[in-house]
Amino acid sequence: MSTLSDTHTLTMPDGTSFVVVESSAESAGARMEFEITMPRGAMGPPRHTHPEQEEEWRVVSGELSVQVGDDWQALAAGGTLAIPPGTVHTLKNRSQEFASATCTARHSTSRSTSRTSTRCGRPES
Repeated sequence: MSTLSDTHTLTMPDGTSFVVVESSAESAGARMEFEITMPRGAMGPPRHTHPEQEEEWRVVSGELSVQVGDDWQALAAGGTLAIPPGTVHTLKNRSQEFASATCTARHSTSRSTSRTSTRCGRPES
């Protein structure tokens, strides 16, 4: 599996980039995979949930701080984390270096769909 063209890249104002490796359309709704690169100090998305998706994160380089529920944890290169459906989560790069990770999202139900559902919560204070 290879990274798709720049048409599948989203770059945020803070320099964070998301590259779609495999879209849900390409996997017949079974999964979606993306790569994220975050510069030092980058904020991730607001706290949110995915009602029907499990996310599996793997840090490729650097270190990411991930909040799952109320708990923060640091994931260094090689670290992995699974986030169950319906669990509030977010991430940040609190380190002084770039960090990169892959995320694979799979639907937790037996029905496949190409839609990704996300519910956002209040930003942390």
